[in-house]
Parts: sequence; C-alpha cells; structure tokens
Amino acid sequence: MYSTSDEKRALLFNIKNTLEISEEEFDNSWWPLVSNVWTQFNSCKLNNADSWKVFTCRFTKHRESSTRKENIPIKKRRTTMIRPANICHAKTKVIRMTSKKLIQIKRYNNTPDHTHTLIESDRLKCSTYR
Repeated sequence: MYSTSDEKRALLFNIKNTLEISEEEFDNSWWPLVSNVWTQFNSCKLNNADSWKVFTCRFTKHRESSTRKENIPIKKRRTTMIRPANICHAKTKVIRMTSKKLIQIKRYNNTPDHTHTLIESDRLKCSTYR
C-alpha cells in the first residue's frame, strides 16, 4: 500500500483519514519515521489492556521562552535555543488495540494541519530512523 518511507512519513505528518496498521509494523517501520515530529501529550490505559496516547506537534510550545538572567558567569550559562510559542497546534491520537494486535492512528479532535513542513521538523530534531 505505502511502500516508501517518504510516503509513510507524509501520511503520518498530516493525518487526514484513520489508519489501521499492525502493532509490529507500526512499532518497527512507521513510528520511527516520525518520532521527531510528535511528542506525547496525554495517555490512558483501559481495563481490557488497550490504550491510547495523544501526541502533539513538537512545535507546540505553550509558554514564551524566558530571557537570559544577568550576572551569570559565561562558564555556567546553559546553551539554549529560544523558539516562539504557539507555532503549531496539530495533534494525533494513537490507539493500541492489544487483543487485535492493531494500531489505529487518527487526527485528534479535528485539530488543524501542521503550520510548518516536515523538513522544518527534521531541522528541530532528527527522527530515530535517520
């Protein structure tokens, strides 16, 4: 169905329709392709061993970066990168159906598409497959 890594990455970047993939295939050859794009936001384990996780775009940042404190010696300063807040609000939901050994991936509550490209996500953090 989706043969190349780039096709899979594009599909998991902006999720339009619900996808169902086997657990093994998802864990080994799908999720590592976009592990740099998403960061866990929320999760729940159900009584029947199923679970779901909501992931938010790594560009989602709720607070503005703080400013540098004065009078700190150069050797003790942390090197940090300041990024603006609220750049992207994309979210996805990953449902793990343990009994069926299936993963269902869908857009979370009609959240918008990413406001940036996949290349920009790659610049921020490398995925585990690269």
